[in-house]
Amino acid sequence: MPEITVRLLATYLSQLLVGFILYIVFRHFSKQYGLKFLTIWSWSWLAFCFYMLGLCTLVLQLTLSPTELSRTVSSLLSQIGCFLQCVFLIIGSLELTKGKRVSQRNRLLAVVLGVSVAVISVLFYNNSVSSDAPTYRYVLRFGLRCLALATSFLISTIIIYNSSVIHKSLGKRLLLSSFLLFSLTQLSYFGVVLSNAFGAKFEIPSFFGFVDLATISMIGFSMVMWLLEDERARLSKANKELDSFLYTTSHDLRSPIASILGLTNLAKYEVKDQKATEYFTKIENRTKKLDKVISDILLLTKTVKSEIELTHVDFNALIKNSILDGKYHQGSESISIQYQPHPNNTLLSDSGQLKIVLDNLIANAIKYHNADQLNPFVKITFTKNSKEVIITIEDNGEGIAKEAQAKIFNMFYRASLKAEGTGLGLYLVKEALLKLNGAIELVSTENIGSVFTIKLPQKDFNPQHLR
Repeated sequence: MPEITVRLLATYLSQLLVGFILYIVFRHFSKQYGLKFLTIWSWSWLAFCFYMLGLCTLVLQLTLSPTELSRTVSSLLSQIGCFLQCVFLIIGSLELTKGKRVSQRNRLLAVVLGVSVAVISVLFYNNSVSSDAPTYRYVLRFGLRCLALATSFLISTIIIYNSSVIHKSLGKRLLLSSFLLFSLTQLSYFGVVLSNAFGAKFEIPSFFGFVDLATISMIGFSMVMWLLEDERARLSKANKELDSFLYTTSHDLRSPIASILGLTNLAKYEVKDQKATEYFTKIENRTKKLDKVISDILLLTKTVKSEIELTHVDFNALIKNSILDGKYHQGSESISIQYQPHPNNTLLSDSGQLKIVLDNLIANAIKYHNADQLNPFVKITFTKNSKEVIITIEDNGEGIAKEAQAKIFNMFYRASLKAEGTGLGLYLVKEALLKLNGAIELVSTENIGSVFTIKLPQKDFNPQHLR
């Protein structure tokens, strides 16, 4: 087999493999994200595979003695695959930019038109014995494929470039550049075909097959890269809108809740009927619980939106405030809260985020203490080395069931039916520690107690703004 034939075959097979991989990738993403245009683009790459398969059979036939029928079938396969790739590429680009599907009727018409042109261009002059027939077949098959690909990729470039709904990113710029480069490459091939048809003798350099392979690989890579960047931008926008909605709504709900609490408190003192007083007490308790949920949601949105401000935090003063806040919880008067302050108990952190962590952990230790324990306690320790600060909060309370320990940091999760919290406290702890690049560990045994260990980096601390 001649060297040029081996090179062509290797190039076409490589392109077929790349095309099939891209078909699988875009098919997967279309199902993952529910984006219909990705399904169309996956069809485009599948059509490209048939295009390359047809070219592979044509190259193989150069070393054999093919029949006219086998050559025609191979030409039809490559021509139809090429034109369908062009059709699906443009339809997918239109669906991407418009945000809605092209009607089934229009898609069908485009496919029928593409297949018809492909079939006609292969069958025209197919059985002609004219001396000019080989030239016409050369132009109508190879030349028309090059022109169709160049035109379709150029049209898609213009469609995507002019779209205002697509996130502008490196992936998009790389995608448009690769589309344009591939279009120019195919136009150069078409120019060679026309020159040869009119008598000039040009040969396409052998390395151009590898240029095609590199360009197609870049198209596929940039498509995936742009897709991920665009999806990230959409999710980020949606998260910001959701955070804003939660904050505004929660803030607006505080006023009527405050009014309800004021009115129920007033009614409890003015109404003398015992049954009515009992109902007002129940209303007050439920309203307070709702107020706590809304307060936690407000705190969560503030935690997410706030920027990290690193300062040298006096842990003694911070823990003193958290302990004082914990004293307001029911049953705290019977619990011994142990902490040994030391002048060196300072750390580099964000005091607001760290207070969220301490407040919730101390409040939980008090809230879920064991009423039957002889000497209930909450013990807080602070140790520091050159790399990190380690804070432990230990109690001898109810403890946490082993099967619940992996879930307690999930949003709205409560470890037991007796838990009266909102299920947001430990989620807030996790979110705050993520922003501080910190970590938390739990060791707990039911009816014995729990130990939460917090680790906060101090050396080369680089806070991550996660949202």
